[in-house]
Amino acid sequence: MRKIWSGMLVVLLLSIVAAGCGRQADKRVVITFASAEAGAEQIAIMQKIIGRFEKAHPGIKVKLDWGTTQQKILTQIAGGNPPDVFMWWSGITDLAKRDVLLPLNRFVNREGIDMEQYYKCLVDYYTFDGRLYAFPMQLKTNCIIYNKDIFDKAKVAYPQENWTWDDYCRIAEKLTGDSDNDGIRDRFGASTVLWFEWLLWSGCSVLDNDGKKCILDSDPHVRKVLPILYKFNKDICPTPAEASAFTGSGAAGAQGFLSQRVAMQVAPAFMLSALMPVKNFRWDIAPLPQGPLGENIHTFDDAGLCIPRTIKHPEEAFKFVAFYCNEENQKLLGTSRNGIPANRKAAEATYAISSPVQLYYYLKEADKADTPLMPRIRNYMEIIKPLCDQMDLFFLGRTDLESALRVSSAGIRSKLQKH
Repeated sequence: MRKIWSGMLVVLLLSIVAAGCGRQADKRVVITFASAEAGAEQIAIMQKIIGRFEKAHPGIKVKLDWGTTQQKILTQIAGGNPPDVFMWWSGITDLAKRDVLLPLNRFVNREGIDMEQYYKCLVDYYTFDGRLYAFPMQLKTNCIIYNKDIFDKAKVAYPQENWTWDDYCRIAEKLTGDSDNDGIRDRFGASTVLWFEWLLWSGCSVLDNDGKKCILDSDPHVRKVLPILYKFNKDICPTPAEASAFTGSGAAGAQGFLSQRVAMQVAPAFMLSALMPVKNFRWDIAPLPQGPLGENIHTFDDAGLCIPRTIKHPEEAFKFVAFYCNEENQKLLGTSRNGIPANRKAAEATYAISSPVQLYYYLKEADKADTPLMPRIRNYMEIIKPLCDQMDLFFLGRTDLESALRVSSAGIRSKLQKH
């Protein structure tokens, strides 16, 4: 009987110790981190950074929610249960104007963080009335990727640094054709160029700088450049039916290039994560051609880390943000090629390498970046939806340009009145 009671006492004591350990573990502050990154390599990198952070800050535990969406985050914010830190991309204007984000200036100043370490275009883009509402994490610029094997086989010279869109169209036309002589074209000099980027590279705007007036139908440049793009996309680029036959895994939009059916295409920096493992053909990078009307406009997209205004542990959340985006961890993020590190030194360490892949052209674009893909105008995508709808019809040949501009402009002006 004594042995039984002794055994029970040991079990009881162990239970008490275990419970005590559990209470000790529960004393850690838990913060949630929501990220859109969903690739296996990206997840592994995030987990590694989180492991480093928890080791450096034993009183904080980070719970990772990977593969999240903007809609999910918006729903969580509306429900009063947002993540403590979340990744956001393509502009924070709507969130900043709704006053749901925590300004980061006091934390930055207290920690003595030099924001000049980060690309200026991102810091400026995330600053409203002197307040920084997101911490720069990634910069995404555009370059041209091209298949050197296709160029060599067709005896076409590689793109030069000072080329123009006329050069691009001329080269793409030479590389488009029927490679197996079966009467069906199966090789394309280039993939479709998106109309909204084309307008930006042309110096065109849908709204004025204040976002209060539609200037789409009064800009003569729009009528010059959209027909050029229409002809290019129609005559040289694969149709939706032709593109459906492409194979190749990886970033959305890269299938034609990966399957060696497309010789060139505009490639945002995040697409490099799918291209870097390529071994079955030689490829390289060229800078974007000079703007369609001779302008030199350098567009960029973004990704930053935000902290909601209403969370319980803002101090701990910022510690994680600053750690995640420091130079060392930005270098780690840069190795995945899923975007250019916002930290300049980290970007140079991971992108400033030479042949066979001229990654440094992405950094050159980053240094010149001056025009965000998403203007700092509240409800911008909702306001320009009529234009998006009409451009879909125009490029499918279901409406003419004048009708598309007229209907778009009327719809945009109606939405501006409501907003």
